[in-house]
Amino acid sequence: MRTEYLVGAAAFFLGWALVRKQNLPGAIEAFQQAIRLKDDYAMAHYNLGLALWSKGEKKYAEENLRKANRLDPRLKLPKFLAAVE
Repeated sequence: MRTEYLVGAAAFFLGWALVRKQNLPGAIEAFQQAIRLKDDYAMAHYNLGLALWSKGEKKYAEENLRKANRLDPRLKLPKFLAAVE
């Protein structure tokens, strides 16, 4: 279990680094791997949603952003989602 958590965290940080390098396909894959290992990883859903949004995949982006908000309401995503609807 601990190994999965660490690999999930590593995948998350890899995704974040790939976003910074503007490698959205790689970032999306890394965030998806983090989520496969830990489905309740709110920040991975959040960052996956933002990466998908940037890539133009609005439907899947919104699904991940909404899940991130359910997992961690402190993310304050309802205002963002309301603004883009």
